[in-house]
Amino acid sequence: MSQKVAELLSRLEKRLDRSAIVSADEAGPGYREDPDGKTGALPEFVLRPRKTGEVSDILRLCNEAGQRLVVQGGRTGLAGAARIQPGEAVLSLERMTAIETPDREAATIVAEAGAPLQMVQDAADTAGLLFGVDIGARGTATVGGNVATNAGGIRVLRYGMYRAQVLGLEAVLADGSILTSLKGLSKDNSGYDLNQLFIGSEGTLGIVTRACLRLHPKPATEVNAFCALASLDAAIALLALLRQKLGPLLSAYEVNFAPLYGAMIPGMDAPAPLPVGSPVYVLAEIQGSEPYRDGERFAAVLMQAVEDGVIDDVVVSQSPREFHALWAVREDANRFLFSIKAWSASMSASRWRGWALSCGKRKLRSRPLNATPTSTSSAISAMAICTIRSARWIRRRRMTSSIAASLRPAAASRPSMASASTRRNGCTSCAAMPRARPCAA
Repeated sequence: MSQKVAELLSRLEKRLDRSAIVSADEAGPGYREDPDGKTGALPEFVLRPRKTGEVSDILRLCNEAGQRLVVQGGRTGLAGAARIQPGEAVLSLERMTAIETPDREAATIVAEAGAPLQMVQDAADTAGLLFGVDIGARGTATVGGNVATNAGGIRVLRYGMYRAQVLGLEAVLADGSILTSLKGLSKDNSGYDLNQLFIGSEGTLGIVTRACLRLHPKPATEVNAFCALASLDAAIALLALLRQKLGPLLSAYEVNFAPLYGAMIPGMDAPAPLPVGSPVYVLAEIQGSEPYRDGERFAAVLMQAVEDGVIDDVVVSQSPREFHALWAVREDANRFLFSIKAWSASMSASRWRGWALSCGKRKLRSRPLNATPTSTSSAISAMAICTIRSARWIRRRRMTSSIAASLRPAAASRPSMASASTRRNGCTSCAAMPRARPCAA
């Protein structure tokens, strides 16, 4: 430890509690880990403040000493912004996790920067409200990191980016100055809006310590559909149709391409909602306030898209379990991408050859068998080719009128899509997931 660092730590110890300062030797490997698989340098030390005032003291003293800092929240970002460089110390907001009780009348909530996104979502849900941003890393990603990166998530179509959720911020500048604007007013024209400068700034202007966030009415309707399409043009056409016919009901629209979908199916816990074979897959979601009417409108637009040749095949959720099962397909894509990246990096050329031959494919398109894929995308393509070619092709067909009838939301007198499909085909294997075709089991 250099004399400069020792002197800085001595000054910090007078202002922080003992657990707020972690030496380089005591710092666990988590501070150095990165979702991208790259390991950061050993930090000079780790600082873990509990309050905004402590963040102010840390920045002021480090600024005076010329000590470089890297700010860490949930460490879920993929750009390497939280990765430690040589000579840097860590300022972790992991202990700043307080969340105030939501204000139901104003539909707002104030959260500290280290609070995970899921804590905000749960607090809003308990109050009968909804927070508009949702991402796969909700249990780890923090409010401060979401603000600093202007996170988007899966429901940008309905609620906008994170910027649209922020009504006020508290931030600390490099010299320790504290800026506070937590009024929470939706209609505020009182001069410059400094909050917007910090959103998406990624810590270059200051450190966000608290945020006042906008909440929304909790939807009474949540229905999603998983669609197979012939091309990206068809996916764009379907998005335009859903926007035109459903307006603000449309809350999410996620596209999954064939190589990725085909490669991830073997590792999924639940049956695939649709078989491989289509070039493009889309997960569309609606949220509304009229349960029976909203579901009927969604089904009618999907049926129109089938009749117009935009959609080749589709399954629609009929229960909360099926709703979450279809979203699990989307979230499995992230897990698969991370796992295949680590797997491909450790895969030797000889093992790639053996694996490819076992799939029944003598070469991976234009790549020679003795070449190791050089990127995640090439590894995914290699896996997808073998998976799709070795799988049994299932002929796509349009929905019949009986299938269209099963698209309607389930009611007390109406069977779900899964049970209707089971009765048609006499197969109990279909019951785990709604299907729009005879079961191949």
